[in-house]
Amino acid sequence: MCSALAAGLFNRAQLTWGQIKAARREHLGSEQIPRRQIRVPLDPFADSLDFILVFRLSAKWRLLAHREQQVLRLLFVDASHTAY
Repeated sequence: MCSALAAGLFNRAQLTWGQIKAARREHLGSEQIPRRQIRVPLDPFADSLDFILVFRLSAKWRLLAHREQQVLRLLFVDASHTAY
């Protein structure tokens, strides 16, 4: 788990936000999931969000996050692909 998370974050840290947005979601890109589709509890501030960013770390592992300007706030690591 830790290696997939660390590798995913390290690889994306080398990219600009534009490159991440342009990348395919199956690789180093991301996708936006409507907040109402998320089935796991998140930080209360996330209740006001419309969308959650999802990064694929592996075939099953997902990282749910929220971007605030240049800061990526990690919300949940989904090890079983059941968060949405």
